[in-house]
Amino acid sequence: MIITYPLPPIGPCFKVIDDGAISGTAIIEFTCNTSWTAPVGLLEFTVTSISGGGGGMGKAAGGGGAGGFAQQTVNVNAVAGLPANSIFQVAVGQGGSGAPNESTRGESGGISSVTGPVDGSNITIAPSSGGGGGGSTNSVNGGAGESGASGGGGAYDENVNGPDNRNNGGNGTTGFSGGGVEKKTFANDITKGAAAGGGGGGAAGPGANGAASGAGNAFGVNAGAGLSFVIGGVTYYRGGGGGGNGFNFEGQSVKQSPGVGGLAPNGSALGGNGVVNGIGGNGVARTGSGGGSGTVGGGSGGTGRVFITYPVFRILPVEYLYFNAEFNPTFRSGNLSWATTKEWENSHFEIERSVNGVTSWTKIGEMEGQGYSEITTGYKFMDAKLPAAGGVVYYRLKQVDFDDKFTYSITKSIKVDGIKGKGAWIAYPNPSSKKSTVTVDLLNRSVYNDEPILIQISDIRGVAETFTVNQIESVSEVVNEYLDRSIQGVYILQLIWGNNSQQIKLLRE
Repeated sequence: MIITYPLPPIGPCFKVIDDGAISGTAIIEFTCNTSWTAPVGLLEFTVTSISGGGGGMGKAAGGGGAGGFAQQTVNVNAVAGLPANSIFQVAVGQGGSGAPNESTRGESGGISSVTGPVDGSNITIAPSSGGGGGGSTNSVNGGAGESGASGGGGAYDENVNGPDNRNNGGNGTTGFSGGGVEKKTFANDITKGAAAGGGGGGAAGPGANGAASGAGNAFGVNAGAGLSFVIGGVTYYRGGGGGGNGFNFEGQSVKQSPGVGGLAPNGSALGGNGVVNGIGGNGVARTGSGGGSGTVGGGSGGTGRVFITYPVFRILPVEYLYFNAEFNPTFRSGNLSWATTKEWENSHFEIERSVNGVTSWTKIGEMEGQGYSEITTGYKFMDAKLPAAGGVVYYRLKQVDFDDKFTYSITKSIKVDGIKGKGAWIAYPNPSSKKSTVTVDLLNRSVYNDEPILIQISDIRGVAETFTVNQIESVSEVVNEYLDRSIQGVYILQLIWGNNSQQIKLLRE
């Protein structure tokens, strides 16, 4: 059976990649902050999010770290799925800006996530944080990536004299860190030394450390590589780090050696490259890749994106041909009948009843299912214990799978006339045969206030048995248990509840 949901209208921040006709799954891509109204009745959906980070600026600057990646499936517990007007806020992390000067580190990328109401609680789904910004000439360490993101590369501080040293790249909390910068002096003469910035951390691994020597060799190094992921059969790429820069390469202080941004598994560019005499390359848009370093300015990190996917079809446990409910006045019973045309992992049906409303359901019976069937199967059930007071009686079927998952049928109803009687309680049929079941019920339930019910049954000799129950429905169970082990004759049923009392004569034939 195909189940379809209406898709959102076309908007500037998202597009529908697949409405379900291609893959059986609706796929919506979000590229900027917006809201998403979930389809009514949606039972599950998956959020995939990506973010990015920016690069550094100046001599021996580091590349930006790749943004985080998160994927989470939400299962709705409510039987009816998500209600109408379930609105989720979609945040798409933008790439962090590259450093504008040599004393400022590149900015970290923004967070991507989806936030909204599920089963009565407001939750944040699949948050992925931005990668750390790359270090600049006078901001010596790369930024640390937030949770799930990669750190940026380190940078060289030209105001620091003295022996060789290394500054570390930023650390990703759970992602890969950026590479460190290396500085080598020549006879403690910084003008003859060299330095190289580290590459930004990528989704697939850390950025490389800068490589420099006092003889004037300084290699700007490559960044960490990216990874791929698949949605709806389509491969996407994410998370390349930004390339770093080298300073005083081959003994020439004006010469730089740029590093390459992180590559995708297929060899395509993701992270921004380091750039000589210019602004570092930007990370590729929608991949959450880091920006490269540059002598004039750092490149910006690539923007992130968010995917929301959900199935538009599923195999239903049963397919109903019909479900009917009728009142039989002769036997004063509710007769239910239904048929299925297909059953899949169907363990059984539970028959539920509610009187004068649909807020309080009680299980009144159970019927075994067919398990797996491709042919039409009919079922019948008779409810012979209708309330004596009458009213509108509602029925529904609870279909239960072998793994205890369940679904409900539509609701059917019958109108039942009340039984006439002089007292508050009535017993019927009366007289009754040896093997018949007697129903004892209240004609007017307003006289009962949940008090314990004292039941005393005595025979013509005056020998009595006493029972106490706490529900009206339990009275019939106690009376029938007594009558089943008794002989034919006349019995006196005494009912006491609260300040009320009633006596009923029972004839057993």
